[in-house]
Amino acid sequence: MDIESLKFFIEVRNSGNITNTANAFYVTQSAVSKRLSMLEAELGVQLFQRGKGRSRAVITPAGESFAEIAERILLLHRQALSLKCGAERRTLTIACINSVQDYILPPFITEIQRKDRNLCVTIEDHHSVEIFPLLEKKMVDIGITQAPAPFPDLRSLLLFQEGYRVVMRPSGTGLHAGAVHPEQLPAEHEIFEAFDSEFQHWHDYWWRPSGAKIRVNTTPTAERYFSDPEDWIIVPDSVAVKMELDGFVSFALAVTPPVHRCYLVCGKDNGDASVEGFVEEALAYFKEKGRLY
Repeated sequence: MDIESLKFFIEVRNSGNITNTANAFYVTQSAVSKRLSMLEAELGVQLFQRGKGRSRAVITPAGESFAEIAERILLLHRQALSLKCGAERRTLTIACINSVQDYILPPFITEIQRKDRNLCVTIEDHHSVEIFPLLEKKMVDIGITQAPAPFPDLRSLLLFQEGYRVVMRPSGTGLHAGAVHPEQLPAEHEIFEAFDSEFQHWHDYWWRPSGAKIRVNTTPTAERYFSDPEDWIIVPDSVAVKMELDGFVSFALAVTPPVHRCYLVCGKDNGDASVEGFVEEALAYFKEKGRLY
C-alpha cells in the first residue's frame, strides 16, 4: 500500500470514473486500474464494481469503509510532510455537525488562527453519532455535537444553546403575523430536518413523522426544495439568521421547542496543550458572543 495508490482510490471514489482519474494524474487508465487491483489484493476485499473495458467504477460497501481509513492516512501523510515547514506547526482535527460548521464555526476558526499562526486546523463534517466513535478511536481531536458524549472517557462541555424559528420565503409571509403557532403550519409544506432527539419529540407531537413534504439532513440541502410559497422549515436561531441573508424570512414560534444545545467534546485528561487551548478559546468566544447561557 502506497500513498499514490490511495490518492488514485480516493479520486475514483469521488469521481466514479477511472478515465477521469487517469487524466487528473496524467497517467494511463490501465495504470490506475492496476493500482486499484493491487490495493484490492492487498486488502483482500473488492473496493469497486467495474466491468472489463469500462471506465465507470461503483464503490462497494467495503470500499466506503476503507475510504475513511484512506483519507486519514493521506491526512497524516500531509501532516507529516508539513513538519519540514516548521517544528512549531501544530495540527487539530475537529469533527463538527453541519449546522455549526456551516453557520457558526467559521468566524471562530478565523479568530483563533489569527491569534495562533502555527495552528493548522482540519474540519470534518459528521453527524453526532459518527463523531463519538471517532473521538473514542482518537481519529479526531475535538468534536462539536448536539448531545453529550455517551462514553465515560470523553468529556462534554456545553458550548452554546439557542432557540428555534420557522423560516419561509417572503412570498409566504402574508399567511402569518407575529409568532407562528404550529397549527398554522401545514405538514404537506414542511421541509423537515431533525436536529436532536428533544426537537424530534416536540415536532412529532404537532406533525406526523412521515407527513413532511421532504426530509433532509442538512439545511443547505433544504434550501433547494423551497418550491411553494407555503413551504417552511424550523431551524435553530443561528441557522435562521444566515438563511435570512439568502432572502428567507423567519418568525418566532408561539409554542417553542426545547432549546437547541451544542457540546464541545474531547478526551478526558488528554494532556494535549493544543486541544486544551482550543477548548478555553471556544468557551470564552461563545460566552462573549452571548451564546452560552
